[in-house]
Amino acid sequence: ELRPSPPPPRLAPHRSGARARVNTRACVCAHAAMAAAAAVAIAPVAAGVSRRTMVRAAGVGLAAGCMGTWFEMSHGVVCIPVMTLPPLQLGQQVAVGTTVFGVAVRQLISATLYAADPSTDIDDIESLSRIMDVQAGAVLAVSGTFSALSTATLATRLASKHVRRANGLFLVALALFLQWRETKIRVSEEQKSDGQLEDDDEPAEVLEPGASGPAFVAQRFPEAEAEGAIVEHPASPASPASPASPMGDLPRLISLGALAGATLGFFGIGPAWMLAPILSHTAQAGAIGFQAVEASVGPQLSGALELGAFASDERTRTTACIAMVPPSVAAAFRHWALGNVPHMGGIALPLAAGAIVGSAVSGQQLADVPCDADFKYGMSILLFSYGCWLFLGPIVA
Repeated sequence: ELRPSPPPPRLAPHRSGARARVNTRACVCAHAAMAAAAAVAIAPVAAGVSRRTMVRAAGVGLAAGCMGTWFEMSHGVVCIPVMTLPPLQLGQQVAVGTTVFGVAVRQLISATLYAADPSTDIDDIESLSRIMDVQAGAVLAVSGTFSALSTATLATRLASKHVRRANGLFLVALALFLQWRETKIRVSEEQKSDGQLEDDDEPAEVLEPGASGPAFVAQRFPEAEAEGAIVEHPASPASPASPASPMGDLPRLISLGALAGATLGFFGIGPAWMLAPILSHTAQAGAIGFQAVEASVGPQLSGALELGAFASDERTRTTACIAMVPPSVAAAFRHWALGNVPHMGGIALPLAAGAIVGSAVSGQQLADVPCDADFKYGMSILLFSYGCWLFLGPIVA
């Protein structure tokens, strides 16, 4: 029996111009995505890490990212204790190095988002000074970088039991810090509800780009109210003496930058969320800088300070976030060079990816569900208890 031959295949019409280029780019992107997926799938096997371990690391990062965003803290606070316990059961130095890699990635992403904001011209120093204290950020970044490099080396050379006990003391201090920050926020909210915050027509001191502290006394005059103008008003002669330039604030900034860098290098925890409220709390009133900024930028320090969920104003938080980018990258590189990131593809990358996704999901889904004070108190008790166990508990070889 003779069967008819199948019809010849129909040739696709020739595409030229922009449509062809779009299809070509789509194919290239698809092949690149497939290659990346294959590389990720093969990386754990090549590194001697099972896919189950990779999934566990991603799960730890996802949970830590969600919790860190909801509790307004670094995801490293959750990652390091969990990774030193079964089933991952990493060494203390390896857990620190693996976590600080994710911290560096998140800091770089945050800085990129700030730079990509169309309302900010990063090439214009005056525009950049409206969202951050450039001079203070530079000092914090330099001192933090040197401190992160040296403390990462110190953490590697010390015995694991000493690093463990130091982490225990740090977690106890961290628990106390969380309660101190919550107290500052609660007092600020109570004062605001009682009407004790200053009105817009009262003098207000603001942060100045040169000193990461109050810069000048500004006052809104009735005739300028319609235009929203801010008129500089000289500080009272009776006010306490303050440095006439950012140079007078260098010891404070260098010390805080060094402590922040040590937190990154030795403990592997992102310090920007701790640095911002400490900067606001230790800012000296009346510090004069080089430039004047609007009173809406920086904390209003004449009277009660209106704080956000991080116990600091937005400008100080941005300064701390941008300033900690170089130290976090330096700490991650030093830990990697010292061998504290042995499973880059199997644990470090999945952990970082999970933390980024968890932070994004938590920021979107829990934006209208603020963390209650009771939950923060519970987290403080948990950190305090675990820190005491690390310091006083038996050392398992």
